[in-house]
Amino acid sequence: MYAKFRADKEPTPGHSRELFNVNVKPEDYDMITAKKSSPASGEKKCVTILQHFQKHVASNPNTPFLGTRKPASTPEGEVGPYEW
Repeated sequence: MYAKFRADKEPTPGHSRELFNVNVKPEDYDMITAKKSSPASGEKKCVTILQHFQKHVASNPNTPFLGTRKPASTPEGEVGPYEW
């Protein structure tokens, strides 16, 4: 699935920012658990992780996926930025 980090809210200390599916509207971030998800008209419901992955690859074929972070380079264990 394609996701983005929430930029409008600071992360909880010791954690990364919240991660959201790219199709979630920012105005819905704080209501995500209250909303019921249903497929669009005529769209097949995704049941497995593979089905979700295939759906998002089809709808976002040129979006980066599965990046990496450089290993810790300091005694404190600080890692580098996330890179695609």
